[in-house]
Amino acid sequence: MELTDFSKRIFDYLKTIHQSSFSLNVLDRVHDERMSICRTCDHYDRENMMCKVLKVDILPKTQNALERCPEGRWEANSEKWIEHDFNTLTDIVGVFEEELPAE
Repeated sequence: MELTDFSKRIFDYLKTIHQSSFSLNVLDRVHDERMSICRTCDHYDRENMMCKVLKVDILPKTQNALERCPEGRWEANSEKWIEHDFNTLTDIVGVFEEELPAE
């Protein structure tokens, strides 16, 4: 496969995933733990629910499985990925593969 074909195929995969309802969120329990940790942090802006270090809304950051605290208070978490998301992504990519013309 040529590099340009490979590049387009990767782009099409990413586009398909983006257009689906797939997300890399953590389990509710993990999100609650992260929020609890953030609420006790000196860098937490309670009024705006923001991290003063990152200057971002803390809610999406604490929900995303790939994110980690810049102060090292919590790390990326793969539990939901292992239990659910990998299979969901495989299904999405499988549907996409079925739509590709044979090589």
